[in-house]
Amino acid sequence: MFAIDIIIETALIVAAAVLFAAALRRRGRAGMMLLSAGHFSVLTLLALQINSVWLTDLDTSTWNWVDLHRGSRGLREAAGHTFEFIGKPVHVAIVGVASGTLLAWRARSLLRAVVVIGAVGTGAIAEQVFKAVVARTPENLAKLGDGSPFDMAKVADFAHSYPSGHVTGAATLLGMIAVCASVGRSRPTKATWAAVVVVSVLFVAALALFVRAHLFADVIGGMFLGAAVVAAGSAFVD
Repeated sequence: MFAIDIIIETALIVAAAVLFAAALRRRGRAGMMLLSAGHFSVLTLLALQINSVWLTDLDTSTWNWVDLHRGSRGLREAAGHTFEFIGKPVHVAIVGVASGTLLAWRARSLLRAVVVIGAVGTGAIAEQVFKAVVARTPENLAKLGDGSPFDMAKVADFAHSYPSGHVTGAATLLGMIAVCASVGRSRPTKATWAAVVVVSVLFVAALALFVRAHLFADVIGGMFLGAAVVAAGSAFVD
């Protein structure tokens, strides 16, 4: 079984490298689909490695570092309320429908709305599928916070938290809005949209870690899942 895991993980590493290299050489829809497949390969690789020593150590180190820099109780409560607000499915749905409709009206094409809404929905479904099949072991979780009883009661929620739905939602929603809004625009405009998306997704990821809603691997997985969906969705945008 261990040998089979090694073979699968090695194949995923090779596949990701080949796909990323091929995406750099291709343009248009083919390049975007190759890029999407590359991100999905990394997402799957991290899922298989979720209980590995190196990834567990990375989760633990990040958890402990955040624990030392969480600030006052008021700041933690404000961050918690903000995180809860932006992660509500109804809020994401409203923004997705509204932005998709506006982009469709601007481009005189219903495809823009379909792509934005479809990308958000696809990301949400994929995230739930991964959470259902990827699980951290109790031994893995016990390493967080030095394994004290209080910490174990806290981190038990992280058994099925890969990847982060908040990060996935932010990446797919903002990413597809940026792709649709920057079609036909100048390079500086496209770069500005890209910067806004990157900063926003990093903010949501940092917030997820700060309020202890997710571990480091969860937010990284959410980024790769969001990137995979956005790359695939951009292949259908003229």
